[in-house]
Amino acid sequence: GTFDIQSDHATSRLPPLMTVDLQHDGLVAIVTLDRPERRNAVDHATLLELLDIQAAIGARSPGAIRAVVLTGKPPAFSAGADLTGVEEGQFATDLASVLRGFGSLPVPVIAAIAGPALGAGAQLAIATDLRVATPDSVLGVPAAKLGLVVDQWTIRRLASEFSPPIARASQPT
Repeated sequence: GTFDIQSDHATSRLPPLMTVDLQHDGLVAIVTLDRPERRNAVDHATLLELLDIQAAIGARSPGAIRAVVLTGKPPAFSAGADLTGVEEGQFATDLASVLRGFGSLPVPVIAAIAGPALGAGAQLAIATDLRVATPDSVLGVPAAKLGLVVDQWTIRRLASEFSPPIARASQPT
């Protein structure tokens, strides 16, 4: 079955373009990033949908939902952030809310990673309680390669979830 989510963030009267699919299989909510044409890059609309979905899951957990699986529609988990037409400050604020939101759900959140999880996609993956990946998946925060500063939450989370050598390797220079 599916959940019906009405966004509180709608700003237009046009039908919303859904960038996240929410299904349930028994007591498991399956949240799928659904922008395969952009390799599931996270744009501002995706962040707003994820916030709404987190609220809906939180309201139904742990009674009707016992676990959440976060994944991406092939070919990627998420290739990063899509900042097209977005004010960077608001995007960063909403991304931080989404990352904290997965950590505050009253049920375990599992990232099912197939393909690349880069930048904001890697942040989504490390915000979960558990990560399961295919052998060819890549998790990384290539911001340093682009001359960008990696935020403190990402650095702390990488260091706490992975050994130091693995955390360093996920930040290519």
